[in-house]
Amino acid sequence: MQRSLRNILGVNTLALILGCASCLLSSGVAVAAPNPEEFNDRVNEVVNGVTIFTSQDTASSGVFSFDSNKPGASDTDIDLLKLPVSYTFGDKEDTLRPQIRGVLGHLESKRSIATGGPGSVDDFSRLGVLTAGVSAGAVYKAWKELRITPLMGVAYSHLKRRYDFNNSYSQTNLFPYDRDAFNTSVDVMTYSPSVEVEYTFRHNETTLIPKMRYAHLFNDSVASKSSVIDVNSDSGLLQSFIDARTPLGYSVYGHDLGLHPFIVRTDIFGSAKDAPGPNYFHELGSDVTFTNQSEKLIQGFSLGASYIFGDNFSGYRLGVGLLF
Repeated sequence: MQRSLRNILGVNTLALILGCASCLLSSGVAVAAPNPEEFNDRVNEVVNGVTIFTSQDTASSGVFSFDSNKPGASDTDIDLLKLPVSYTFGDKEDTLRPQIRGVLGHLESKRSIATGGPGSVDDFSRLGVLTAGVSAGAVYKAWKELRITPLMGVAYSHLKRRYDFNNSYSQTNLFPYDRDAFNTSVDVMTYSPSVEVEYTFRHNETTLIPKMRYAHLFNDSVASKSSVIDVNSDSGLLQSFIDARTPLGYSVYGHDLGLHPFIVRTDIFGSAKDAPGPNYFHELGSDVTFTNQSEKLIQGFSLGASYIFGDNFSGYRLGVGLLF
């Protein structure tokens, strides 16, 4: 049997182009003369982008900062926490091993929005997203060290936005759309079939594991306090991994030290790609693992750091994890 629990605690500082995730409607001009269909399209893009981060194995837990390229626009602060867990039944040499995975994700973003012109007090927007998901599938040992893992996942997300109208312009022109666009919420179900393909190369005690993963997310709203929000859209996610694992030959308090360098590229497709967020990004880093050979449930822990860079997207991650 094999278990894993990753990204228990992480700290990320990123320049993240995810502005619409913090303000479902940030343009005062657009709100003053709203187009419900266009607004709903933008909301669908945001929901797809948010669920990729909260329900999928993309960015780690941490604190993000979105640097806006619009003149006079403020940055967006984003806090992301994810607790993923997986359990694989059977022995490593079995041809077919059932696997279940779960994830809890929480995203919170805050942003000041200038709507009233020079000298006026900025409005303030807050978005909170809570996601719970589960997936099930099987690890199939197709040939030697080639493994294929198809999975089917389902996740529930509650998105809730709170907005403060702090100047006369927003109070007059934006407040009439308060329930539909500003102080509102939407509940979304995400269905995500995925497949992973990996091959393990071994040399002495060192392993090299290239892996590719594709997931397709179908998002549908099941409830909304807004009369114009209707989520029904989809996005794709392609990830390419290269992992290496090697022992360091040292022990600390009975725990063997190992090194786990990795690089990951993530590409985003579909509705989420149309949102003002990253279309692709890379993560380059390494974990130092501390493992023991006992039969205890928790076999050790890891300390890791990585640098993240890509399409208007850069920063670093620091993380702590448990090994099962």
